[in-house]
Amino acid sequence: MSVQRALLFLCFTIIIAGCDKHIVEEANVVSVPDINESYHWPSKGSFEDYYNNPITKELVKKFFNGYTRNPSLTKMILDESIKQGVSPSLVFALVWAESDFNIQAINQNPTSIDRGLFQLNNRSFPHMVEADFFNPELNIKTGVSYLKGCLDKGGNEVVALAMYNAGASRVAQGGTPKMTLNYIDKILEYKSTLEDSFKVALIKTPSKAAYQTKAHKKVKLLLDRKNTLN
Repeated sequence: MSVQRALLFLCFTIIIAGCDKHIVEEANVVSVPDINESYHWPSKGSFEDYYNNPITKELVKKFFNGYTRNPSLTKMILDESIKQGVSPSLVFALVWAESDFNIQAINQNPTSIDRGLFQLNNRSFPHMVEADFFNPELNIKTGVSYLKGCLDKGGNEVVALAMYNAGASRVAQGGTPKMTLNYIDKILEYKSTLEDSFKVALIKTPSKAAYQTKAHKKVKLLLDRKNTLN
């Protein structure tokens, strides 16, 4: 082998070593999977489906964080909603209407006080002391449970929200005030907005498969280069 050819071979070896290092670095960054693995966002489903899917769970939390501005609050509401079998979008819409996600929210009524995220009334929950109302975990658990009871009794979201706002006995007697009807419209409209906005966010977010496909192509290109030089 001539000196010139030996030097040329040495250069190619250095280039290949650099390619190998690049392949490893790329794999570490994008977690290149086995060639048979395939990940896609689910084409359709509920918030529960997306939250229970480890691939899309963080996307759901990030989406609601944009509204609550509080990651721990988002997680507590999602976990409790799904645990009790209540639509997360309905719960988030209700909390938004009641307190705008303000843990310390207070509303003085003529004979009672509404407190906390779900604006729980001290007359409806006499077993709770003042500090309980401002405990986000307890307020969320109690509020979702109460909404769940309204849904079970009412049979649909409209009646349930009327019962939550005006009281079950008043609704049963046909005495739902106009302000409660406006309250229902406000929540259901916001619920629909959340669901539509999430669909848009889902479409705009590249799937993990897209990232992995790009990584595979890059690795394959580098490997092809190496095989060509060998």
